[in-house]
Amino acid sequence: MANTRGVKKKTTPAGKRTMGSVSRDPTICIRNRDYSRRMEKLNKMKTIFERGIFIYDFKDTQIVEIVKKRKWLNFIRVSTRANMTLVKELYASMDPEVVKKDGPVLVSDHEFKISTKMINAHFSTPNFVDLTKGYEGVDVPKAEQLLALRGPTNGRWEDGAELRQSQLPQWLGFLNVFNSYSLMPVLHRTTISEFRADILYSYVTGTKIDVGQVILCAILEARKISFLKGAKPKQIIFPTLINALLQKDRVEELGSDELRFSTMGDLNHRSWNDVVSKTKGRKRKRTAESDQEAEYDFEGLDPESDEEDVDYEADSGRSKTAAGSTPGISISEAQAAQRAAEEVKKKRAEDEASRLSKGKALASRRNSA
Repeated sequence: MANTRGVKKKTTPAGKRTMGSVSRDPTICIRNRDYSRRMEKLNKMKTIFERGIFIYDFKDTQIVEIVKKRKWLNFIRVSTRANMTLVKELYASMDPEVVKKDGPVLVSDHEFKISTKMINAHFSTPNFVDLTKGYEGVDVPKAEQLLALRGPTNGRWEDGAELRQSQLPQWLGFLNVFNSYSLMPVLHRTTISEFRADILYSYVTGTKIDVGQVILCAILEARKISFLKGAKPKQIIFPTLINALLQKDRVEELGSDELRFSTMGDLNHRSWNDVVSKTKGRKRKRTAESDQEAEYDFEGLDPESDEEDVDYEADSGRSKTAAGSTPGISISEAQAAQRAAEEVKKKRAEDEASRLSKGKALASRRNSA
């Protein structure tokens, strides 16, 4: 059967669907003559998968305080699965102007609405209706932007000046890496744009960030820029988030769909060490982590597990970082957690082997009888 995704189906009085009919409602995004061209372009684009934060590595640090204060515990936990067929279909069918007016996108014959509130509901992050409307979604007065972002220099932003990742304090540098995967995805983060600096400044001052608004605007901007004539295409961003939202809205999947799973893992103490190394100006070594293909470091500790909902208040009495180790990171605790996870995995394997052995013995006795 031909794949009819993106084509609006019209229900006849007899209850049957007529293939190929399209909606005349101007608020609905439909497959049009540019759809195939857009899909061809999307198939050639790179994909930036989201990355969470392995929060166990950052106890008693500013990272944990920011996550708790902003209610980002669910935001820093990301899925690894993406139905790329549906994700690409959404990008190809989407009209940014229609979405801004709360109009739906047609995905797999389903009218799907993506919105700031939907994204915030998914992450359990706050909706800030009092923020200035626009691309930023950040409550930062323009006159006070971009201060305190260059570490000890505390320099103001100057017109034409270049702010670099290596100039940031290490905790801000780490959050900039997180932003580049999960808030404002970008492949290259050596230099920092003014808008990205706005976000970093909000971490310094504690001003509000509407996660849903920033993410939705990033999606719409990527969609808009990628298909402009002669424009260099952007990357496919937020694939696992879009996949999760489509699933919640009961958008149908097909067995022939292209499924991809991220193998990068959460940002952890290795990511922190890498930021520290770059901040100090040392030559960065090429690793699987820096190539965006690192495996999850702590096998058995699933970032999607409910066990990650740590009571940080009760845990605040734990020992601080050992002297001489990376600031704010308890490597011994991480190693202990890894060993515990390995023991659980080993015990499960032994139980499975025992179960199989008993099953074989029972089958053998039955055959003998």
